[in-house]
Amino acid sequence: MPHFITVKVRMTDTNHAMVKAIADSRKQPVTEFIRDVVDTYCSDQRSAARLAMQAHHYTSRHADDYAEVE
Repeated sequence: MPHFITVKVRMTDTNHAMVKAIADSRKQPVTEFIRDVVDTYCSDQRSAARLAMQAHHYTSRHADDYAEVE
């Protein structure tokens, strides 16, 4: 079952104008553009977490020193 999270972004005059300009150049509504940015960010975070090796896969402890191993 998917979990939904509400993300609130405080829009100032400066960043709203920038986001609106980017969204307009992509011919998208601002809300759709922000949703795409958040989706990409979340996807990148999930990929990084999934692909990160755990410490025991690449370190070996010997005499209080850590050395990389394959």
